[in-house]
Amino acid sequence: MRHTRYGDSWFMCLFAGVLLALAIAGCEGDDGAPGRDGVDGASGADGTDGISCWDLNANGVGDPEEDLNNDGVVDVRDCNALAGDVYGAEKLHAGYFTENDYEGTQSCLNCHGLMGMDTLTKAHFTWQGLATNIAGVETEIHGKNDIINNFCVAVPSNEGRCTQCHAGYGYDDKNYDFGDMKNVDCLVCHDQSGTYQKAKTTAGLPEPTVDLNVVARSVAENDGIPSRKNCIGCHANNQKKPECAGCHNSISRTQAFEEKDSCRMCHTAAGDETLLNPQDKSLAASLLQQRTPVTTTYPDELIPEQVVIKEISDQYEPVKLPHRKIVKTLMANIKDNNIAGYFHRDEGTLCQGCHHASPETRKPPKCSSCHGKPFDATHPLRPGLMGAYHQQCMECHSAMGLKKPKATDCKGCHKKK
Repeated sequence: MRHTRYGDSWFMCLFAGVLLALAIAGCEGDDGAPGRDGVDGASGADGTDGISCWDLNANGVGDPEEDLNNDGVVDVRDCNALAGDVYGAEKLHAGYFTENDYEGTQSCLNCHGLMGMDTLTKAHFTWQGLATNIAGVETEIHGKNDIINNFCVAVPSNEGRCTQCHAGYGYDDKNYDFGDMKNVDCLVCHDQSGTYQKAKTTAGLPEPTVDLNVVARSVAENDGIPSRKNCIGCHANNQKKPECAGCHNSISRTQAFEEKDSCRMCHTAAGDETLLNPQDKSLAASLLQQRTPVTTTYPDELIPEQVVIKEISDQYEPVKLPHRKIVKTLMANIKDNNIAGYFHRDEGTLCQGCHHASPETRKPPKCSSCHGKPFDATHPLRPGLMGAYHQQCMECHSAMGLKKPKATDCKGCHKKK
């Protein structure tokens, strides 16, 4: 009997172990369907009110400056960014480049990719175009990149210095990629801050001292239209050349162009004085490219061969000015200068160098019509006739570096009576 009890106990333990193993194995099966949700609990207390979208200073009060749409009420209608013109180009650029660093041309291309592609085709970037005014190659594409010119002589091998005037970055050798939009220098044309400038011998890179974020924030001012100041850097360098300096020294001193007059030099159709809509920049650029540079003046027979200045002769004989020779020499000196050709709009433009305050006409009024008095109290900066003659001739000779006659050599022009 005792043996039987021990045998039963052993059997019962084995049976219990098998049941436990089966139970554990059963836990590895699929979960059953979820039961029904319980009843929701009671609602909690309300939280603190947030800041209204119109409450710019978060003071909980509708302040006058928060009435962005100027309807007299501060409400959700003032939350629309367009109500305060923050999406206007000027504020958008100013705001964006306040919160984000200017990181080169890519910062512009993020929004203005198509404009970048268009710039790759423009002469300011390509430095070449249809050579309509070069005899023998009128139908070919040429420019500063492949021919000797009278501005910077030759670009090849001098890229690092010459390309200080290029509307791009990194043009330092013949392998420059003219098809890469990231090489375009947007700021050199669109800077409205007046602080942007390129460094010398760096292939067009900006001066390290220039705050590019300040420049970038300004680009949409003035509707983003490049002003005369954006161009004057390159053009002013051209005007300092001896063949240009004589006239431009006088013009810069006596005639202040209005901005629209400056724009009209380029942004009008040939023979048309109507200034184009400044917003239509692509049409303006197209018309400029189509213009033929003016490289001639009046026919010889219409230019007086000699002009005798005798109004104030006293101790000296009247001056016999070789008028036609001077005109023809000036024209010969600038005949291959494209900048001069584009800015000299017609055959009378060259005459403005001396007849600086007169209409562009073949027969300008005499100098004495303005400079007749030794001193005019109503125009204190206007010299008398003797001062006007000497200032005009002497400053021209000095600016052009003429060795004969020297500006201070009275007898070189005046014969003693």
